[in-house]
Amino acid sequence: MFCWQCEQTLNRGGCRRLGICGKTGKVSSLMDLLTACLKRLALAAQASREGRPAREADRLLVRGLAATMTGVNFDPESLSNIIDDVLAASARLISELGGSWRPGPELLVPSSISSREAKGAELPLGSFPELDSTLTPQLVSMRESALYALKGAAGYAWQAWAFGREDEEVYEVLENVLAMSLDSGRDLGDWLEAFVGVGRASLRAIEMLDEARTSTFGHPKPTRVSLGVKRGKAVLVSGHSLKDLALILKEAVERGVSVYSHGELLSAHSYPALGALAGHYGTSWPNQDDEIKRFPGPAVFAGGCLRRPSPSYRGRVYCSDGVTWPEVARIEADSDGQKDFGPVIEAALKAPGFEFGQRGPFVAGGWARKTLLDNAGSIADLILSGAVKGIILAGGCDGTKAFRFYYRRLVELSPADSLVLTMGCGRSRFLDLSLGDIDGVPRLLDLGQCGDVYSAIALFSALAKILETPVENLPIHVFLSWHEQKALAVLTALMGLGLRSIRLGPTLPAFFHRDVMGLLAETYGLRPVATPEADLADVFGGGLRMGASTEYEDWGGGKIGRPFGGGPRSGGPALPGRPRSGGLRRAPKGY
Repeated sequence: MFCWQCEQTLNRGGCRRLGICGKTGKVSSLMDLLTACLKRLALAAQASREGRPAREADRLLVRGLAATMTGVNFDPESLSNIIDDVLAASARLISELGGSWRPGPELLVPSSISSREAKGAELPLGSFPELDSTLTPQLVSMRESALYALKGAAGYAWQAWAFGREDEEVYEVLENVLAMSLDSGRDLGDWLEAFVGVGRASLRAIEMLDEARTSTFGHPKPTRVSLGVKRGKAVLVSGHSLKDLALILKEAVERGVSVYSHGELLSAHSYPALGALAGHYGTSWPNQDDEIKRFPGPAVFAGGCLRRPSPSYRGRVYCSDGVTWPEVARIEADSDGQKDFGPVIEAALKAPGFEFGQRGPFVAGGWARKTLLDNAGSIADLILSGAVKGIILAGGCDGTKAFRFYYRRLVELSPADSLVLTMGCGRSRFLDLSLGDIDGVPRLLDLGQCGDVYSAIALFSALAKILETPVENLPIHVFLSWHEQKALAVLTALMGLGLRSIRLGPTLPAFFHRDVMGLLAETYGLRPVATPEADLADVFGGGLRMGASTEYEDWGGGKIGRPFGGGPRSGGPALPGRPRSGGLRRAPKGY
């Protein structure tokens, strides 16, 4: 196998035996084959668009791309079934196009899973440069960046589709970028344009998702979320799916079972219709193994963020909304699209539950689009008066690498005259910090899930309008933490605004070539993070402090800047129970 689509890959060079996420070689090869099939389906859908939109094919593009994202589908049988659907849809389109039309180079796909695994392993994918000497590393890097960003956009589109939302603009971008990858005549400039162009699909997808969630569950409101637990039976829900969470919550409350959010679903507590949640348990996806072991009930993963479940608790894990793992129970929709989470509730009733309760502590959230826009005038006045000299957007994915304490240190050191907006599971590193307020506006504003970057985009656009200046002239500084493909989608959406102060880190993925980083730095102002001290001094003025190094990661094995400019490596507790030593954070011991 070879996979380097996330930032967590082994030795920063790609996973070649087993994915750091738990992906096997068989799964990786089937994903490669599925991707190849999706490219040909996209070309057929693009050709048929002149007659009428290929809606069935476009939905399959979203479904297929989302299935290949990190932390979603680990099941060979499920992936093979999607390949069957893609092949069938391609055959129908080819027939409609006249029979003689062919979507690029011929791809013979065998029928058995084992043969498909072998076929996928043989494909000369551009994501493995050693297999295709005609492509430069720079072109491969830019092409893979566009394709992985596309996966992130598809992931958000898949979440929106759960609410029945879809858009032709998203489908058109998906078709165009996938079809481009079959055109050997495309150069580095073409792929740079495609990468930035994915921002259109990303922005529209997260906009649809925001519209769907707020129209279904109400607009989020500033909320204090309990990190404690209640005595009694319990269910843990992780991932991204508010729709599945709402279904579980309805069934659980009727049976006297408490429901706790985990990871990205912390933001669910701020939606009025989901106010019956008992609390938030644990932190983010890297710590789920330890946290689920401690949780005295079943856990449901819906929409993503699954790691390899340990055999010690695998029997009480359930998957839904596209998430799969072999030998793990799945909650499937029936022919009418309805889901029955009764088995989960029954499992909770049989489990021990929490023997004792623990009140608090609490964290604050819910500063989403409507609340931000209601306060946009006040924030603009603070900028004009000089009370706010900068807005930091510190968001993105969490991960396992020690350098991710960069983000806690960044927020700790943020100037007292700055606001800090955050979204995504990376916030678990610092959401417990108390930063105070500026004239009644809290300095630390939690927007929600990674896709809720749409709230920040809406605020930035509103501020530009109020202050009558382009967005790029606003004192906005983005610090985006990588992990998987949605981080790339978020990046392209932010780039579409014209922001020129975007830093990426704490390390860069193996597929992101240093020359591509240089090109993006020159053209769009992107750059890798150095140290919190150096980066804050750079964007807020004052020069380097504490002797911080400005050496960036080098793909040839060179140096990287020390995480805290020579300071302590531990950032302190992000949520209750995290050891000061800088190790993995643990769930609260309230039972």
